[in-house]
This record gives sequence, C-alpha cells and structure tokens, in this order.
Amino acid sequence: MDIVGGTTIQETIVYAYHNGAVIAGTSAGAAVMSKLMISGRQHKFPDDDRYSHIVPKNIEITDGLGLVKKVIVDQHFVKRERLNRLIAVSIENPDYLCAGIDESTALLISGDSVTVCGVGQVILVDASKAKLNPSNSLLGAKGLKIDVLLPGERFKLP
Repeated sequence: MDIVGGTTIQETIVYAYHNGAVIAGTSAGAAVMSKLMISGRQHKFPDDDRYSHIVPKNIEITDGLGLVKKVIVDQHFVKRERLNRLIAVSIENPDYLCAGIDESTALLISGDSVTVCGVGQVILVDASKAKLNPSNSLLGAKGLKIDVLLPGERFKLP
C-alpha cells in the first residue's frame, strides 16, 4: 500500500474488482484486500515478533485497498501464533470481523458469501456483540466470539 495507495493503480484494481474481475493475493496480498489492514508493526513492542501482549494502541492499522469493507485479514495465522494480535485488533475495531488465514489457505469471496479454501484453517474473531472493557494498559472483552473454520466451510460478510 505504500506504493499503490492513492494512485491510479489502486483505482484500477478497485474498478476491476467492482466490475467482476477476480483479484487474488497471498500473505500480505490477502491482508491488503481489506479497507483496514494490519501493517505488521507494533507501536509499544516493536521488537516483539510474537505479539505477546493484548494492549491498547499497539497494533498498527493502515488503509488497505478497500475491496472488502468490514473485515480485517491477518495472514500466516495459526503457524505464526497471531491470535493475540487479532484479538487486540478485534477489540479495538469491533465493527469489523477479523479473519486469520493460515498457510496455504484462502478466502473465496462471492458477494457476501465467503468460502474457506485450501488446506488450513481460518480463525474468525468477532467483537461486535462483546462487552468491551478497554483500559489504558490492557484490553478486555466478555462475549468475544471465536470460530475455527475448516476448508469448505462458509460464512457471511458483515
């Protein structure tokens, strides 16, 4: 997004998508499909690549392509143990469904229907109905919904 954000390249991709073109991306290329995306950087713990904390204002969120409006996508999810990161993002962005896509796995989106494809799992974290309890030092939530989807399973976009 540092290169294509706000350029005619982004406009062309968005135009093509809304006119029926198939747009695909792996790893960060999957994460960039969202309106909001996880940059991979932490503000408070920049040297912690394991995301060992669930704290406010730590995970950097930036603009993505905007092809998918109400979902934030994370990649290499199970293999790299990124659940803490996605929980924090979900609590701080409860209007968005958060989807962690594992290695060799994809989301096939058609309209508002999503199918898990590949060989791994997709973890959905939904804070939309949770009672959020953020503080200055920690993030909390009761009723956070977490689903673990297998290949072939489907869900609806919010």
